[in-house]
Amino acid sequence: MKINDFLSFLPIVFLSLVLWVITLNTAYADEVVMKDGSRVMGTVVSMEENRLVFKTAFAGDITIKWDQVARLSSDKPMEISLGDKKIYKGRLVQSEEGTIVLQPEKGPETGPLAMADIKTLSPPKPPPKWEFGGRLSLGASYEEGNTEKDTFNIDGQLELYKYPHRFITNFEASIEKSFNVKTDDKSLANLSYHRFLTENWYLGVSGMFEQDEFADLDNFWAAFVGPGYQFWKSKDGKNLSIAAGPGYASEHYSKPQPSMGGRDNRDYAAAGWSLDFDTWFFKKTIQPFFVNTGVISLEDSSVWRTRIRTGIRFPMLYQVFGSIQYNWDWVNSPADGKKEHDEAIMIKLGYGW
Repeated sequence: MKINDFLSFLPIVFLSLVLWVITLNTAYADEVVMKDGSRVMGTVVSMEENRLVFKTAFAGDITIKWDQVARLSSDKPMEISLGDKKIYKGRLVQSEEGTIVLQPEKGPETGPLAMADIKTLSPPKPPPKWEFGGRLSLGASYEEGNTEKDTFNIDGQLELYKYPHRFITNFEASIEKSFNVKTDDKSLANLSYHRFLTENWYLGVSGMFEQDEFADLDNFWAAFVGPGYQFWKSKDGKNLSIAAGPGYASEHYSKPQPSMGGRDNRDYAAAGWSLDFDTWFFKKTIQPFFVNTGVISLEDSSVWRTRIRTGIRFPMLYQVFGSIQYNWDWVNSPADGKKEHDEAIMIKLGYGW
């Protein structure tokens, strides 16, 4: 073929490609037929709360009242939920007015689904990915002169989530020195795994560890398994969950305890519980929070411990926040000569993601 013949052939090739693209796009366009007989071509974005969002070439996204739609067809797969929360997946097949039939990838078509019963409709969502979030708070002070004191504390939470799995770890530590002499040294950590059985119910496995040098506690650890219930959970910072279950606990002290018959440790079957709450108020200007965990011996009801972390967080800049926090720890049967409770008020600076 000569070069001139090739050049004269190019417009035909170009026009053919344009027509092919137009035909391809048209073939895969969704179609809405209204009850008044009008038709709209485009792409289904979503349908919820009786509103169909439909993307068109001439007007972008438009909103159509769902009860005004007579028929809807698409060559792409869709997900549909009805009032019974059951999810149907497949390609929309045009049916009689007021109904939709789905053709799954495998198996027979569904029976006619009444459009009036459909609660949500959308293209299939991509497979869920692991989501990672958390927060970290720091508090510190330094005094010099008649009083010399250095104080440092840290606490945080890390969460890894992909339905139906969730991993959560909480930790905190506090160190204080006065005239270069340590006056406080304690830390604790919790690690939990939740396997959701429904949207709200889950089965959890959790472990906790704690040490407090000035309470003569070398270490305390416990492990539990049991059900939990998630009342609220949102990315907007609204959370409420409770959990409880049986387990096992162990306490080890730095010296023998006469109240324990001269032993420096005690192990026992136990029950544990947790409550976690936080939510935003006043257009996200303050976030109250309340966390309570506890352990009680199933062998001796006088042996139990609980702790509360409560206060408010307030946003400052970007994802930085400040917090005022009150800590209250109670050990009903502490080491000999030690008090049952510790409490503290802290002002901290934190970062959340």
